[in-house]
Amino acid sequence: MEKKKKITTIEDLATMVNNGFQANQEQFDKIDARFDKMDDRFDKINGRLVNIEIRMDNLEREVEEIRKHQIAHTIYRDEFEKLQNRVKALEKLLIKQ
Repeated sequence: MEKKKKITTIEDLATMVNNGFQANQEQFDKIDARFDKMDDRFDKINGRLVNIEIRMDNLEREVEEIRKHQIAHTIYRDEFEKLQNRVKALEKLLIKQ
C-alpha cells in the first residue's frame, strides 16, 4: 500500500512560519522579563554599594581623626625620658634648698 503524500500549500507554510515566529516571540518575552528582574536586582545592589561606600568614607574619616588625636597626644619614649630627667634634676634642686 502506498502512502498518500500530503501536499503543503503556501498557506500551510505561512502558518508554520508564523507559529515559529510566535513561539520565538514568547521566548524573547520571557527573556525580557528575566532581564527586567535582573535590572531591578542590579539597581538594588547598586544602591546598597553606594550606601556601603558612604559608610566606608565615614569610617575612613573617623579613623583619620583618631590617628590625628593619638599622634597629637603621643609622647615618644625618648621625650618622656628627657622630661623625666629634667623633673628629677628640678626635684634635686628643690630638695637641696
